[in-house]
Amino acid sequence: MQVEGRFTSDRTAFKRRADDIRRLCIGLGLVGLLCFTVAEPKMTIITLAELVKKSDIVVIGHFGPHERPDRGGSAIPFFPEAVLKGRPQSKEAILFCNVHGDEYPDLSKMEGTRVIFALKSAYCLNLAHGDRSIVYVESGMAKTVLIEDQPEYQPLKEFLKKIRSLAAQ
Repeated sequence: MQVEGRFTSDRTAFKRRADDIRRLCIGLGLVGLLCFTVAEPKMTIITLAELVKKSDIVVIGHFGPHERPDRGGSAIPFFPEAVLKGRPQSKEAILFCNVHGDEYPDLSKMEGTRVIFALKSAYCLNLAHGDRSIVYVESGMAKTVLIEDQPEYQPLKEFLKKIRSLAAQ
């Protein structure tokens, strides 16, 4: 009988330890998840009105050729076709800070026409809201899928009209 009682006691202790370990793992998992979300913040969704309001400058144009590979932190020239909001330092070429990472693309690799929402800084312009600050333009269509309240694609003329209207408010 004593052996059976001891077996039951050991079994109960084992279950308690297993429950304690499960609780500990769940707690550590939640802490780890919280740390990950704090350490790796993601750009939030944003509407066109919020993006225009947040931006000091909105331009359409293209990045100039970049001869050497960029390591980040340099300034990349952008040649505006039209300024939709704000006043850049120059109308011939605007410098954009190329601080690329997970949600900030390497501007030195961009080709073609782009609509860009930007913030002023001391030396160069920064993207206003990560990769959501760049709208690709091709064949007269703006790819606005990353902007919350906009369709995937829309005619460029309509998109520019919306931006000018929001900038005038």
